[in-house]
Amino acid sequence: MDNSIIYIRKSNFSTALLLMVSIVLSAYSGIEIVNRPSGHAGWYLSIVFCSIVWITLYLFSAWRTFKHIYLFSTAYLTALILFHLSLFYQFALGDIKLPSSWEHGSFSPWLENSGWHILLALSSFGIGFSCAALTGKKYLKNIDPQLIMRAKAAGHWSAIGLLIASSIFFSMALYSYGNLLNYARDEIFSSNLDSRGFGVFMMIFPGSILLYFFSETTKKQFLIGLGLAFFAFLMFMFAGYRSAALFPSLVGVALWVKSGRKLPLPVVISGVVLVLTLIAASGYLRSMGKYSEINMNKVSKAMGEASIQSSISEMGSSVKALANVIRLVPKIDGYRYGSSYFYSVVDSFPNMGGDINIERSRKYAMKQKGKDPDVIKNMRPADWLTYRIAPWHFKHGFGVGFSAIAEPFLNFGTAGVFCFFIALGFGLCRLDSVPLFYSPYLFIFSTSMLWPLIRTVRNDSSNFFKPFMFTIIILLVWWTFSKIILNKKI
Repeated sequence: MDNSIIYIRKSNFSTALLLMVSIVLSAYSGIEIVNRPSGHAGWYLSIVFCSIVWITLYLFSAWRTFKHIYLFSTAYLTALILFHLSLFYQFALGDIKLPSSWEHGSFSPWLENSGWHILLALSSFGIGFSCAALTGKKYLKNIDPQLIMRAKAAGHWSAIGLLIASSIFFSMALYSYGNLLNYARDEIFSSNLDSRGFGVFMMIFPGSILLYFFSETTKKQFLIGLGLAFFAFLMFMFAGYRSAALFPSLVGVALWVKSGRKLPLPVVISGVVLVLTLIAASGYLRSMGKYSEINMNKVSKAMGEASIQSSISEMGSSVKALANVIRLVPKIDGYRYGSSYFYSVVDSFPNMGGDINIERSRKYAMKQKGKDPDVIKNMRPADWLTYRIAPWHFKHGFGVGFSAIAEPFLNFGTAGVFCFFIALGFGLCRLDSVPLFYSPYLFIFSTSMLWPLIRTVRNDSSNFFKPFMFTIIILLVWWTFSKIILNKKI
């Protein structure tokens, strides 16, 4: 493995071009938003065209700057585009038929408005990304081997601690549920049983495997890490928890190239086709009842009925969440002015004794709404949106998801989207600019704590802050235990 990589180099022309186009596109998107889209016939064609131009320029700039496109920034954008723009692309290609209310009816102006907010998010990301690339520190080609070994040693020992913690929380889940195979996917978190052990396991297990795999120093560790990675991917995919398989995989691709390995294009294309097929098959499997009732015949049937087109359509439905938030805010519920982010951070601290069951918290909101009308709008963004647009799902403990673009809009409107994605693009580009093994702390963060950020593209910010906080706490406990009890310094 060659760990000598050009991480960033001067590429002023391509980066400046991306910056200029991003500024123009953000201004154009803002004008379209202010003009209140009318949902005219074929409105999505302009959005598709503008997005293709921007994506092409981003990939060109990323390749010229980093010598490859497999970046954390690209991983985030891939998920963001897949979950927000894929329906528009399918509409434009004629793959699926638009409902009349979407194409030229009552809902079409809100969908068009959401499309311009998506372009605003992309172009704002491009502004931040370009500014970071133009002003960031340029790292040397060769990384000191001692830095690499130090980062890997710290990562490997930290991964062991996270894997031990994962096994403890999974044991808690077994104690609470008994045989997990006796439940359907939707029953695990909607039942009255304590789901905290299983929930924390889902938060930290994917990151612990990524950290173990990329901190390997021997062939044995590599093979063990590879086996764990395949096991976890298939387990989460066929259990119906596709986010826990898809988003760590996106980060894993970036980590693979950043660690000095090659990734041939045919492998990438084959992997994309396989993942999209498995996503569709997973959707069929999780509707087939209890896990114990799933057999090879059902798996074979699910794979046979799997449709990549339906997978893309399902993932692209996040744009409906964004459109509904724009429709509801501030007309029905006012802006939150940062409170959703604040409560996401506050709620990320572990609750050691209280009841945190989602269904009961919703029941509490329903009980209190007569006394305190604000209890509805102060719910988690995903729960609030479910209550507003899907009352049956809300009542039965289900959800409609959310959107990374919708949350800054919910807090600060269109200006919030603009500022949030500039900051995000700047931060991810700076992270991409630092060699993977330059710092043990950045290495551990990138491998074990970054993937939930990708998950927020279709959820609210609590889906990042809570796993981040749990991982930090577990690592601090493990490092302290290692130093005091085992006399091992990280």
